[in-house]
Amino acid sequence: MKRNILLLLVVLLSVIAGVQTAMAQKIVLYKTNSQTIEYKISELDSIVFIAGPKIVTSIVLSETSITLQPDETMRLTATIKPSDAENPELTWESSDEEVAMVVNNGLVLAIADGTCIITCRATDGSGVYAECAVKVRTIINNNANEDIPQALYTEATTPTSLRTGAMHGMEIPSLKTGNVDALIVHTLPEGTLNYCVGYNTTLKANAWTAFKWYPGFSSNNKIWNRNRWRNGETFNGYGGTGDPFQPDPVLPANMRISSSDFTNWSYQRGHILGSADRLNSKEANGQTFYLSNISPQLKDFNEHGIWWNLESFLRDTYDQSTFRDTLYVVKGGTITSGKYKMVDQLACPQYYYMAILAYKKSYAKTNSGFWAIAFWMEHKANWDEVSSKYAISIDELERRTGIDFFCNLPDDIEDAVENNFYPSDWKLR
Repeated sequence: MKRNILLLLVVLLSVIAGVQTAMAQKIVLYKTNSQTIEYKISELDSIVFIAGPKIVTSIVLSETSITLQPDETMRLTATIKPSDAENPELTWESSDEEVAMVVNNGLVLAIADGTCIITCRATDGSGVYAECAVKVRTIINNNANEDIPQALYTEATTPTSLRTGAMHGMEIPSLKTGNVDALIVHTLPEGTLNYCVGYNTTLKANAWTAFKWYPGFSSNNKIWNRNRWRNGETFNGYGGTGDPFQPDPVLPANMRISSSDFTNWSYQRGHILGSADRLNSKEANGQTFYLSNISPQLKDFNEHGIWWNLESFLRDTYDQSTFRDTLYVVKGGTITSGKYKMVDQLACPQYYYMAILAYKKSYAKTNSGFWAIAFWMEHKANWDEVSSKYAISIDELERRTGIDFFCNLPDDIEDAVENNFYPSDWKLR
């Protein structure tokens, strides 16, 4: 028994000695991209653990898919982790440089119609990369607003870019259609576009008001309280004891209407762009009381009627960041032949409508991210709640009004979104 124990002890000592010998001869390699460093360990108790270089573990691009026109550029930015990686250098490449190429550190240049993949790759040997899908297409838009209208009225402070560029907004209908012969562009003192009006100077009537909601400029930005007009606040000398309804100051005097024209008290001064749609500043709200933005409406249509209900529904349901990135809205009444009547000096529409174009980058049913709907209602006493029975396609609204809505969209997108609509997407019963 003692002999067996002694033999076992001898074997264990031999194994330990062998390990010592092997470790004394072992070479540890520490390798970087530029050099190889060797460490020789001479004694067992001198083993140290050497941390390797920090390599790139992930790359996140600012966009995962983009659509460009030929000759258009867009810069992609890349964020790497860890941020203190030893070698942060990246390379960029295109799967098809006849479609798009990277000309400088993430700057993508579109060349010709087609699709390709832009790849951003780490150079530290980690194999980490990220991709962005690129679609290049020539935009065809045969019916866009191109020429500055012959009659354009706006504030003296309106920037030149808006004087010539407002008509290109997605919300602006074709100025060649409908009973419109002037465009009114209202801007705020700092140069921000507030809204636009399609106006008939002969009838002195609003054909439509076009505006948009987007983050930072929506009905949710409630800075102003309309009640302040009744408590001393004035706008251009109007208000103080009530709402500051007033002739539009940018129009020539012979094209304006005034509150004194509303002599038939069966009709209210109905906002097209609602006062509650623009509470983001005193000026933005004050401009909604210009009478070029007002149309005669029956009290039981406007005040807590279907028009009121639909306006509230738009604000509460559609003007939300969870629903839209941007919402483009056109509202108005019919002033074409046979679809209005004269009430004293005022053109009173037989029908009112709303055309709505929503954009959200994540909208899944179209690659473009746009979808649209219209609402149409007869001008009569009506306390209905909002429902799908008032909803129609944009194409159908165009047929009824003779107005080409959302003409500044590329033709293929315009055709797709105007042809039909999905009530469930618009939260309608």
